[in-house]
Amino acid sequence: MSENSSKNDTPEEVDLGQLFNAVGKMFERFFRFIGSIFIAIFSVFVFALKAVIVHVKIIASVLLIAFLIGFAYEKTKDPVYFGRMLVEPYFQSQYQLSNNIDYYNSLIGNESHEILASVFDISTEDAEKLINFNLETGPETENDLLREYDKYVSSIDTTTASQINFKDYKQNRKLFDSKIFAVEVKSRKQDIFRDLNQGFYESFKNDYSIILKNRRDSTIALKRRTFKRSVKQLDSMKLVYLKIKEEEAKNGSGKLGVQGMIPITQEKSDTKEYELLQTELRLRDSIRFIEQEVIDKNMYYDVVSKFPEIGKKHKTFFSKYSLLFPTIAFIILCVIFIGLKSITYIQNYEK
Repeated sequence: MSENSSKNDTPEEVDLGQLFNAVGKMFERFFRFIGSIFIAIFSVFVFALKAVIVHVKIIASVLLIAFLIGFAYEKTKDPVYFGRMLVEPYFQSQYQLSNNIDYYNSLIGNESHEILASVFDISTEDAEKLINFNLETGPETENDLLREYDKYVSSIDTTTASQINFKDYKQNRKLFDSKIFAVEVKSRKQDIFRDLNQGFYESFKNDYSIILKNRRDSTIALKRRTFKRSVKQLDSMKLVYLKIKEEEAKNGSGKLGVQGMIPITQEKSDTKEYELLQTELRLRDSIRFIEQEVIDKNMYYDVVSKFPEIGKKHKTFFSKYSLLFPTIAFIILCVIFIGLKSITYIQNYEK
């Protein structure tokens, strides 16, 4: 009976059974591998916890000593204060600002406090209190970024614009793509920041920015003269059409001919007068626009907010030595423990 049943098994049924067995073994190996990972993690955790429990007195003593040293150092060290100024540069002056900040930091690093004091017109003692300068992106809202993105997309060709979405645009923005910049200064003197404002105002002006501003002013002056000349010509043309309309009214006719010239109909004069009025309005709007541009960007920068009178305390984890020193001490203990265990393992490896 069993021989008959074995003979009746088709090759397809045998292959399917082998496939199920292979899949089952694969899942078994996979779950065994996952389990081994969890077991390894648990073993490491227990091993580390055991080391802490065994050496708890040594660890507690070292951490306590490190805390006391860090706390004492924190109390004796002068606190660090910071102040921030927000500026909106024009005429590519943000590059000069960045170079000047690097220059100021180099003066601090070289301890050239007299030069730094002359730059900001402060005392040498106050210059020695300065720690560093930093240039960052100013605050930006999502709407500001969307407006910048729309302006950028409209300035490039359609094919390239279709390949750049808003997310890619945000990720690829650099520091100098910003509109507003934040200048941050750290110092050990709390009321030094307002004295730095005037020195920073001179940081924006450079030869390149002056050239760009002069070029902009010359272009606007040329446009203004052209627009005003066109407005005068339109005024003259309007007077001509007014005279034509007066002649039409006197003659009581819908058209007027002058010395054999082509007659100008009433309908035609009305249409031209309206078009002249629309053209004049557009020209005057253009004049107002360029004059507004000169008013808005007549300087090399705009100060959105000045440095504060009193700086705020700069508090970070790395400035809290009562926490930083114990953390470093614990890391050193871990490295020493792992090193000793590794040496012991290597020495007993072949035994």
